[in-house]
Amino acid sequence: MKKYHILFLLLKVAILVQYGLILLNKQTMNSRTYILTEILFKSALFVFIEIMMFHVYVDSLSLEDRIIISFAGGLLFFDAWFNDFPKLREQIREHGLTPTTHSSSSDTEGVQK
Repeated sequence: MKKYHILFLLLKVAILVQYGLILLNKQTMNSRTYILTEILFKSALFVFIEIMMFHVYVDSLSLEDRIIISFAGGLLFFDAWFNDFPKLREQIREHGLTPTTHSSSSDTEGVQK
C-alpha cells in the first residue's frame, strides 16, 4: 500500500468509528473530534483529486473531464472550510481546546440583572 492509501484508510476508519459512536449516542455530530476528522478527510481528498487530475496523466480523460472532476474536490474543500471549520472555531471559542466544567459563578458573570 502507498502512503496515501494508508492515510485515507485511517481517516475513513476514524469516520466510521465516529458514526458508530453517534448511532450509540456516545458522541454527537457537533463534537470537535468529528468535525476535525471531517475537515481532514475532505481536505485530504481535495488535495488527492487535484494532484490526480492535473499531475498524473490519464489517457481516457480529456481536459474538460479533469476540470469537472476537480470541481468535486473544490466543493469538498469549500464545504470543509466554509461549513465545518467555522463550527469548529466556534466550539473552540466557547469551550477552549479541552472541555472543562464551569462553576455556577463563572456562568453568571456575563448575565445582566
